[in-house]
Amino acid sequence: MDYKFIPDLAAEFAMPKDGIMSRVLHKDEKLNVTLFGFSTGQELSTHSAPTPALLYFLQGEADVRLGDDIVDGKPGSFVSYSQKSRA
Repeated sequence: MDYKFIPDLAAEFAMPKDGIMSRVLHKDEKLNVTLFGFSTGQELSTHSAPTPALLYFLQGEADVRLGDDIVDGKPGSFVSYSQKSRA
């Protein structure tokens, strides 16, 4: 059996003091899982996603634009959006 177990995802990275950090946790032909960390004031520009995406917030807060809606991301928040949605 092939698997990856991470007992404490938040402990897997140090939040950057400036900029954006990304770390690939898993990638194959069907799935890409990347952990992102944003320092205060950083943002991800509006873009189209070529594949479905999931967001799960471990810590911090963010305004997340999903089409015409803006939601409050905070620890424990989960977002799912379909292929080619604008985020």
